[in-house]
Amino acid sequence: MEEYCVYLDDPNLNKPFSHKTNKVNTCKYSLISFVPLCTLFQFKRLANIYFLLTAIVQSIPNISPISPFTAIAPLLLVLIIAMIKEAIEDWKRRKNDRLVNHSKTSKWIDQDWVEVEWKDITPGDIIKVHDYEEFPADLLILTSSSQKGDCKIQTANLDGEQNLKTRQALTATVGLFETEKLVTRQGSIKITVNPPDYRLSTFAGKIEINDQSYWLDAKQLLLRGSNLRNTSYVIGLVVYAGMNTKIMMNQRHAPFKRSKYETIMNNIVVIQLLIQVGLCVFACISASSFVSDHEDEDYLFQDYDTSTGKVIVLSYMSYFILLNSLIPISIIVTLELVKFIAAFFIQIDLKMYSEEQDRCARVYSLNILEELGNVDYVFCDKTGTLTSNTMEFKGCAIGGAVYGDFSDSPKIMTKFEINEEIKRSESFSVNKEEHLDRSFSVSYTPIGNPTRAIKGNDVLWSFDVSGIISDLKKSDSSQCLEIITETVRLTNISDYIDEFLTALLVCNDVVSEYKEGDEIQYLGSSPDEVTLVDAAKEIGYVFLERTADSILTNCKGENRMFEILAINDFTAERKRMSVIVRHPKDFSIRLYIKGADTVIEERLDYSVNEIPYLDNTKAALSKFCRKGLRTLCVGFKVINEEDFQEWFGKYKTEKCSFGEAQAQNLAALAEEIEQDIFLLGATAVEDRLQKSVPKAIKEFTDANMKVWMLTGDKVETAENIAYACNLLNQNWATYYILNQKEEDIEKSLANINKDISPGLFPSFKTQQNSIALIIEGDALATCLKHPNFFSLCQASKSVICCRSNPKQKAEVVKFIKIHQPHAVTLAIGDGGNDVSMIQAAHIGIGIFGKEGHQAADCSDFAICEFRHLRHLMFVHGRWNLRRIGFYVLYFFYKNISFTLVQLYFGTRNGYSGQTVWDDWYLLLFNSVTTAAGIVMYSLWDQDVNYRINPRIKNFWPQLYLETKTQQPLTLVKFIIWLLYGIFCSLVVYIIPSWIYYKQAMNDWGATEGHWALSVCMYTSVVCIVNFVLIIYMHYWTWFQHFVIWGLGFILYCPTFVFIYDNVPDAWVFASTADYFSTMSFWSGIILSTGICVVPLYIVHCYMKLYHPTLADKLTKNTDKIEPIEENKKNENDAAYYSTGVSTRPLNNGVKE
Repeated sequence: MEEYCVYLDDPNLNKPFSHKTNKVNTCKYSLISFVPLCTLFQFKRLANIYFLLTAIVQSIPNISPISPFTAIAPLLLVLIIAMIKEAIEDWKRRKNDRLVNHSKTSKWIDQDWVEVEWKDITPGDIIKVHDYEEFPADLLILTSSSQKGDCKIQTANLDGEQNLKTRQALTATVGLFETEKLVTRQGSIKITVNPPDYRLSTFAGKIEINDQSYWLDAKQLLLRGSNLRNTSYVIGLVVYAGMNTKIMMNQRHAPFKRSKYETIMNNIVVIQLLIQVGLCVFACISASSFVSDHEDEDYLFQDYDTSTGKVIVLSYMSYFILLNSLIPISIIVTLELVKFIAAFFIQIDLKMYSEEQDRCARVYSLNILEELGNVDYVFCDKTGTLTSNTMEFKGCAIGGAVYGDFSDSPKIMTKFEINEEIKRSESFSVNKEEHLDRSFSVSYTPIGNPTRAIKGNDVLWSFDVSGIISDLKKSDSSQCLEIITETVRLTNISDYIDEFLTALLVCNDVVSEYKEGDEIQYLGSSPDEVTLVDAAKEIGYVFLERTADSILTNCKGENRMFEILAINDFTAERKRMSVIVRHPKDFSIRLYIKGADTVIEERLDYSVNEIPYLDNTKAALSKFCRKGLRTLCVGFKVINEEDFQEWFGKYKTEKCSFGEAQAQNLAALAEEIEQDIFLLGATAVEDRLQKSVPKAIKEFTDANMKVWMLTGDKVETAENIAYACNLLNQNWATYYILNQKEEDIEKSLANINKDISPGLFPSFKTQQNSIALIIEGDALATCLKHPNFFSLCQASKSVICCRSNPKQKAEVVKFIKIHQPHAVTLAIGDGGNDVSMIQAAHIGIGIFGKEGHQAADCSDFAICEFRHLRHLMFVHGRWNLRRIGFYVLYFFYKNISFTLVQLYFGTRNGYSGQTVWDDWYLLLFNSVTTAAGIVMYSLWDQDVNYRINPRIKNFWPQLYLETKTQQPLTLVKFIIWLLYGIFCSLVVYIIPSWIYYKQAMNDWGATEGHWALSVCMYTSVVCIVNFVLIIYMHYWTWFQHFVIWGLGFILYCPTFVFIYDNVPDAWVFASTADYFSTMSFWSGIILSTGICVVPLYIVHCYMKLYHPTLADKLTKNTDKIEPIEENKKNENDAAYYSTGVSTRPLNNGVKE
């Protein structure tokens, strides 16, 4: 890997490395490159290439029968609109870049702070940032206004997390500045770090000061885009600048996704193109035949080359131009407009507004709006998605003793008892030492913010600390608990509790912040961490302050300073965290660890496994999991000084490296030291379900969607959460595939397939026929490769995947996409570990979570709560599916009805290529006279209106299922509309032609000609297609009346009768007003419209009367329809969120 070095404040030494400046440029184009690059980008669309070729051919005088303007103008309009959009977006980027680049900051120059612009900063510069200012580049913190060199930052712009984080300067760099003056020479400090990358949490390297090396990690990095908070100032060294900063390198786009309708629309375009080519071949053959039959009639071919080859080529090209409106360019422009406005409606819908976050839904992918109405599979995370990610400490198991109320019935507290609990508080006085000069208050209120828990809820779950405090005072030795080894000495329950609570205080990444009145507030990367530290505080073990190399605590009034020797961070793969400290009591080196039960169990010291409480702890864990609680195991070990120094030497060397294998090497070192752990106990934390989650999932399953939970939690926790939110049902047959050897897993799959009768696979109309699968993480890889696993998934109504890592979540989604390619998958999550799953699915939904916005930023749609997914899918998804499906069919239908008349007219002119329509008629047909109505339909039409009749909400799942099953847009339906369009085109041509053919002369003694017939046929087409739209319109407002009747009919007449007639050189024939005044004109329109529209209206009424859809029935009479069974439980009742108790089977593949 290439070395990336930075020297302190020495441009000469930094020059050979060619570091980028801090100037940023996010523009896609420059003033010179805009036109060529943007034009090239627009022609990446095949449709635009087709329209360009058509325009080129139409510009050839001897070939084109119509003005090139009718082809060039729409294409230019599309390109200009797209380029204007690109220009506006690029101008906004340029404006923002200029604003950012000219921002001011303080830079150390010639022994003084000088104000400079951000763009003038380079790596190696020393920068000073004040409170509430944004960091101008990625800085290495050197010192701060705090004596310990720490500072608070907010990274909401990077990851969406609102809580403050602590960054800590190395002790070696804090003394580089005295009274804000640099006391070391330029270039005396060298920093070697990993090259720039996009990973926000990855930073490793070393700093060399006076021939001493110190390792660096992410705790010393201040990222551009974050802000300084609650710290007067911070001084930092620029490491990465400009486009090399992590926030700039994170500006990458999500993968392109295409909807089903886009695929069908492409197929329709191919069909239309084949039809166009076929008709052109027919026309050129007919033209050649006509010329052959009339060669002797010289007056027909004056100055015209009648050779067969030329006739065929010219005729083919002429009709290719005349029939090019079979694939209208306006369909792309108007469809994008419709989707843009529909997305705007989603983003202003107050039904998906979160008052807590003051945020509405967001749409990031316009091209898959209609796909929300087509969902077959929903893959969801658990924590923060189904649950609220608001943690409450419920209890723990220490030394085999269980603390907390884990009975099946909740404890009911009166309002008086609640108020008394809230009032209880106790203050400890802390010895005033040199490192701490303040007193603090410890709240004894129930854990988990009782005021929030009480609000709207008469049931309060609280942790009673009296039992654990009582046991802390016991000093009697217990034979069953006594353990005395070379490294461990525990003789009574108080020793166990002391070590357990010490582990909670030390083994975390929490930092403390003091509010007014010396109240302590804890901040951490995870709510679990904060909850556990807060729980220890309630018992009297208080986390006070953290520095770069120590943690200050107060245990029962006694201050303890733990020296931090090494930290093995938590990762999704490791599923644990450990901290090595020097204990202040006996100065021994101890490792404290907490993590998932499976990984801790593998690392226990089984030389003491005869102790009875180990089994008791496992039993307590099972009990916690049956309650749906989140659990962690806690342990520790004492490390020999010599063993530690040997291990620490390797650890220090690796921390100072920055190679690609650093993370793997550090994980291996952690694995080496995290052995022979002594188990202290386990914690139990509750993460409550979000509001209306059970109702939402039940409605999804009622709509025939399969809902899968993909979680990293253990089986018992995931299972009980699944029961609580209707993913599992006690009446279902539940099968388990647990972690075992590959042959055992395959045997389990075979047993399950054998156990399920063939009759179960087709459908599950009763609960007795429903089965569910629960799969553990390691077994999942084997299952995904098994040939019968997909059929088992199809038979299952619900699947729960436990212990899943981010990669496995994405693999599950891809598995369904491969084996069921026509199914639409939706993935929803709230955390960074859900991004892979979200991007793998057809539709990715991110939740603005409490742990950040990583998922929302990488998604197609973002919402604030899981329950908002109901409204997004059942209302907006279904509406857009119906509207856009009809839009596509109708748009092609009206163009078929309009365009084929050109071919029929060839029978009157020998297929010479003479157009039947005036150029402006052609241009305005798709842009004005027939476009406005379908746009209104696509934006506002509603076959049912739940606002007028709230009871319709009870039928959302059935309506969704019916619409998805009937599929508004299919190739079969396109063929039906194609045939109807052919019928209408024949009527439009035959009826006016017959009427005008029978007329000898008009009222003023002249015979009607080509253009009188043209205006009559054109008006007939406009009337027919608009009346067809009116028949299918369900929802009328004054605005729709104005647009359809105004733009579709009323505006048409004055436009062509009065305005167009008076445009110079535009209309050189008889006045259009004269045509409108004849009986032949109106007879042709009325007869044509009646013949086309009346049969359709009769069929439409017949279907509504004798084969009504559910929407038709609801519109007619809601009271007579049986609604779906509603969940009668009160969602505000805490019992509604409690989890069911199930018995876990002992053997794989055995149903419950």
